Amino acid sequence: MSRESEREAAVDRFVQLRPAVLAKMHESVPPELSAEFESITVHQLKALVALPAEGMTMHELARSLGITGATACSLADRLVAQDLAVRATDPTDRRVVRLRPSERGAELAGRHRQARRRSVAALFELLSDEQVAAWIDIMETLAGVPVGVGR
Repeated sequence: MSRESEREAAVDRFVQLRPAVLAKMHESVPPELSAEFESITVHQLKALVALPAEGMTMHELARSLGITGATACSLADRLVAQDLAVRATDPTDRRVVRLRPSERGAELAGRHRQARRRSVAALFELLSDEQVAAWIDIMETLAGVPVGVGR
């Protein structure tokens, strides 16, 4: 089998297995938390998780999520309407408005981070130490992070 056909087979297998892996990750999320996450969109959740406690400008939010400024503003409007975020004037420049998580939003983002960690931990339980190390190496390569940074 040629390298090209081996790669094609690997792509097909990855695409085939991905839903099962994601389903395994989803299984480790408690049902009550899943229900709460269903009340907001994936994009809103990504934005909420990206917001630091001190907040960020719409430009910073747009850049961190890879979206347009208009989309970031629309996303912010929906988060504010759901009491998941608040707009606040920047203390150093009153012309600048920052979006920061509300208490409820910070709580939800924290529970989401914990659920993600539990999901990954549950998957790692199925792997050997060598497989986990190889997986992290692959993730670092794909993310463009120098090997060993952050360990």
